[in-house]
Amino acid sequence: MEEKKMNQKGITLLEVLLSMLILSIILVSFFSFFSQSAVFIKKNDDKLSAVNTAQMVLNILQENEKKNTLYLPQSVLEDVNSGKSSIITNEMDEFSTLLNQDIQSSFKISLEFKEGYEKLIQVKIMVSDPKNNKNEAKTYTYISR
Repeated sequence: MEEKKMNQKGITLLEVLLSMLILSIILVSFFSFFSQSAVFIKKNDDKLSAVNTAQMVLNILQENEKKNTLYLPQSVLEDVNSGKSSIITNEMDEFSTLLNQDIQSSFKISLEFKEGYEKLIQVKIMVSDPKNNKNEAKTYTYISR
């Protein structure tokens, strides 16, 4: 009778399955990392857009004040002089009149006017995303009366 020798040169099914399992675990962890970073980048991009819009409105207000073309509506002046705050949003007609230009934005822009220090009016600029309430930017400035 002939003796059959066992050949140990091949790969067993168990080794193949284990290597595929290890490879799939590594790939899944990499894919989850990339998907999380994509979500993080999207959130930061939305936040940066809100901050840039607030800065743009702030620059327009300051530029109009330097040119002496910033005219506050009478209702705002009356509220500020009486110690109340007054809010103008980009959905109101006074908004484009105040800034002397139209601003096309998907954000809701609010300007809150309050009595400030001597002969100054504090302006709080709030920019928020109507679709996502967490995406909001605020900045402040002072304008002369």
